[in-house]
Amino acid sequence: MYDGSSDRSRDAADPRIDPTRANSTRFWNDLSGGKDHLWVDRELVGSILEIAPEFRDVATVSQQFLTRACQCLVDTCGINQFLHCGPGRPVGRPFHDLVQRYRRSADDPVVRVLYVEHDPAALASPIVVGPD
Repeated sequence: MYDGSSDRSRDAADPRIDPTRANSTRFWNDLSGGKDHLWVDRELVGSILEIAPEFRDVATVSQQFLTRACQCLVDTCGINQFLHCGPGRPVGRPFHDLVQRYRRSADDPVVRVLYVEHDPAALASPIVVGPD
C-alpha cells in the first residue's frame, strides 16, 4: 500500500483539510487526469474503477458536455458572463479560456467568468486569470 509520503503537501498547510481522507475535489482531479490529488484520493478512484472501469468516462463525458454547452451559450446565444460554481482544481484548459475562445469575433465583448468555490482543497490551488 502506498503511504503518500511523496505527495505534495500543499493541503497539509490548511488545518481544514484532512490529508488522510479522500476529498471530492481531489477525487475528480485524479479521475480527470490532473495532478493535484493525494494517495487516499487515488485509492478511492482505484477502488471505484475496479468495480466499474467505465466510470473514468464520466469525467471525460462531463468535460465534453461542458465544452459543447459553453460553445452553444457563447456562440449561439451570445452569453458573455458566467458564474462557475464549484470548479474544483483546474485540469487542462481553464474554464475562462474555454468560453473566451467561442466568442463570435474579436469585436464581441470579452466573456467574463466569476468563480465561486468553498472547498479548501480546491482553494489550495488558485486559478490564475489574465488581465481581462
